[in-house]
Amino acid sequence: KERQKARLSALAAMADAEMVRQRGHLFEEGVTTPVIVEDAFEGLSTTAEVYQALELIGVSADLERAKDGRKVRAGRGKMRSRRYKGKRSVLLVVSAQEASLFKGADNLPGVEIISTDGLNTGRLAPGGMPGRLAVFSESALKKIGEW
Repeated sequence: KERQKARLSALAAMADAEMVRQRGHLFEEGVTTPVIVEDAFEGLSTTAEVYQALELIGVSADLERAKDGRKVRAGRGKMRSRRYKGKRSVLLVVSAQEASLFKGADNLPGVEIISTDGLNTGRLAPGGMPGRLAVFSESALKKIGEW
């Protein structure tokens, strides 16, 4: 019950644009959070198409923030195959694990893509900080509504 409550409260925090901004995400003023797109978005298969779609939505500033946020880690982790630390950017939520968007969005820095089956609190609120910027497809939102 506690895990379910945490997941639902992390989902609710995504709806508050001010909380998303406090977490450090950058997006245009007219964007409502969470962003909901049509199901054709799941069919994008190249990185350029995904980047262009996210740019039209108005979240490209956050993609640039994540790209510029890649830093060399301090300490011994550099020697243990954890050389770089990066910023978390947009979370893309799709309805099915077989979506071609997994291939297209994989190369964008900081962008995570997940199906509704694997949605958990760690992805919705990384580091325990609620209010992550997310893009949901319509069918993914319907699946979440069935919980």
